[in-house]
Amino acid sequence: MNHEEMFQACIKSILEHEGGLSRDKGDPGGTTQWGISLRYLKNMGLDLNGDGVINDEDVIGLHKDGAVEIYRRYWWDKYKYAAFNELVVVEKVFDMAVNMGGMAAHKLLQIAINRLREQPIKVDGLIGGQTFAAANSTDGNKLRQELRECAKHRYIEIIAANPAMEWCRKGWMNRAAW
Repeated sequence: MNHEEMFQACIKSILEHEGGLSRDKGDPGGTTQWGISLRYLKNMGLDLNGDGVINDEDVIGLHKDGAVEIYRRYWWDKYKYAAFNELVVVEKVFDMAVNMGGMAAHKLLQIAINRLREQPIKVDGLIGGQTFAAANSTDGNKLRQELRECAKHRYIEIIAANPAMEWCRKGWMNRAAW
């Protein structure tokens, strides 16, 4: 499978997980479309409709193709996910990064790698040559299972620290198990 095929397989899963338009009042990200939240657009300074204001209308007007390009540029390319050798690993890491942020997802990847290797790598959330080499030399199916466990525990920690997020538990546990 080439890198573009890997990206397409990953993005298909992400869009399925993220779904279409959501205006859930309990979501701290605000209005969200295809997993791209108003908070994210504001943080990135992305005025998608070019009207000089980043607001709900930018999110509501976001088409699937636009979301795919945001994911390609601000996740896949930014983090150099094409350096992963196995789809089973990259699709889980990419999905986690979209859901919990790159730094958190990459720390969990490093923790998962360390659980499976005798030679630990640094857990700093920065993804580069050392992390890619370690991930690519670890059994992909075992690494994915460790990633599932790490994600589950991370979501439990978030809910414990902020009980108002309890409404996310079922969805997060399903996503962690994926």
